[in-house]
Amino acid sequence: MPRQEPTRGTVLASLKLTMQTADEGSVGNHGRRERRPRPSASALRVDVRLRRIALGLEPPIPRSPYRRWTTEEDKLLGTDTDAAIAELLGRTLGSPQLRRGELGIRRR
Repeated sequence: MPRQEPTRGTVLASLKLTMQTADEGSVGNHGRRERRPRPSASALRVDVRLRRIALGLEPPIPRSPYRRWTTEEDKLLGTDTDAAIAELLGRTLGSPQLRRGELGIRRR
């Protein structure tokens, strides 16, 4: 296949492209884009959550139904087994164990 001579249009287009990349890029960058640090995963989650709140949408991940311990529930700790107290209060078995440890109450 014979080699085709460049036409005036292709030469001008090539020159224009070369000039643009030289002006846009920094010295030694050779037309590649600069790399920016990636945002952390937690920053992205916060950004998504704030955007959804601003738009009036439901949160993407539902919050856990955490209940704070009341003083009445704290008084029950140590009076019976952790399993019985957990069942009485509607909490998991580990919940009274952890709370007892936080308050320094001994196991019955």
